[in-house]
This record gives sequence, structure tokens and C-alpha cells, in this order.
Amino acid sequence: MKIKILRTKEPIFSYDILDDKTIYFTKKGEIFLNYEIIRTEKIVCSNDVLIRFIDSETFLVIDRDTINKKNAFLFNIQGKLIRSIQIGDVLDCLIIKKKIIVSYSECLIDSSNEIERNRFVVFDLNGNLLYKYSSKDVYEVKSFLRINSEKIQILCYTGSNEKSLILDFCLNQLEVISKKWIYFNNKNLNYPNSFINFENSLIFSQIDHDNFKTCFYKVENKKCTKIKEINLEHSQRIKGINEIGFIGMEISKF
Repeated sequence: MKIKILRTKEPIFSYDILDDKTIYFTKKGEIFLNYEIIRTEKIVCSNDVLIRFIDSETFLVIDRDTINKKNAFLFNIQGKLIRSIQIGDVLDCLIIKKKIIVSYSECLIDSSNEIERNRFVVFDLNGNLLYKYSSKDVYEVKSFLRINSEKIQILCYTGSNEKSLILDFCLNQLEVISKKWIYFNNKNLNYPNSFINFENSLIFSQIDHDNFKTCFYKVENKKCTKIKEINLEHSQRIKGINEIGFIGMEISKF
């Protein structure tokens, strides 16, 4: 299992990785591609932003602190604004094959915006709704994991600290094709925020805020074992990447 930590010189709100490219949005409102600043057309954003690659030539900036307005901005890597769309108060986002998959917080279950009442939805790049998912078993989506260009897995918080639910979602058919309940049997693993598939087992990451650590647990045959912990005092959330490892970002200590 690989854990890759990227480092920046200043605090960031969000980052993404695509092949050999890294993009991130700083707390100064600047966007960097491979550590070189991109001069974009000006947009108005709050202090809560997500940034995601669409492909190697375009990316999406999402203002998460917004109500009933266009809050997602598509740019090319030269910084030109292509279009703005409305996708609501997003919790997390993954973009594959020009489909924008987003999740919403359980706090929005009674939102005035009907879209935000779902646990996750799929938009096209023009902001058209393609799919929506809700279930009594799912309180909140914790993370998306890309398996390939046709399938993703979705880690769901179920309201229980003893189990999570993983959904297999087909991007071509736009449907959940299978569900798998995961039982932790470990009092220390109760609120995982990302995962990967590795050597026929599942590995989950969980932040230990009290000790400024991220811990990793292997779940196999209903047995849960802590296998690693790393110190990330100023870390951005660890992400699962494809099926081989985790990636995160933190501030360099110069």
C-alpha cells in the first residue's frame, strides 16, 4: 500500500490529481497547476471551495457555501471561464467521463433545494441532472473511489459506528449495481473517511483529530486491524486513489 503526501508552501482549500498533474486552490484564492499559478477570470467564491479535474485540459471550481445560485465554474487550464452551473451545497465531488458525481451532507435532508435532499447525484457538464440517489440506509456519502472509467465505489456512513455501506455504481448505466455491508469489529475504526481495495482486502483511513494523525485499518474476513498511522498536523483530507494507495497534501515546513 502506497501513501503519497504532496506539500505546498501555504494552506489550501482543496486539491486534485490526474495522471502527472496536480491542481490546488489556496486560501488566498489562487489556483496552482503543477505548482505554477493559473491566472483565471475572476469569480466570486467563499472560503469553502472544491477543485476537481474534468480532464487534462479543463477543471471545475465549486463554491460550497452558496444558496440558489450558480456555484460551479468550468475553466480551461489557460484560466478561461467556459461556463457556470448550479449544483448546490456539495459535500464531495468526483468527475469521470464528463459526468459530475456529487454528494450532499445529511444536514441538507430538509433543504429547500430538492436536489440537495439526495445523498448523491450525477450532473452533466451543462448542469443537467442525470441521476439521483437516496436510501434510508445512507446518512451521508464519505468518499468516492474510481475503479475504472465505467465504475466507481461509494463509501457511505449509515448512522452506525459499527458498519459502513459500499455501493458499486455503474457510470454507463447510471445505476447502483451492488451493495456491500462492511462490519468493523474495532472500536477505534468508527467513522472512516476514505478507502481503497488492496490485495483482496479493504483499507480505510480515519482522522484522529485529538492526536493530529491519520490511521489506516485493514478489514479482511470480518477482522479489522490497524496497520499504519502517519502524522499530518496540517493535512488536507486523505483520498483513496484507484486501487493502489492514498494521497494527501500538507503544508511544507520551511
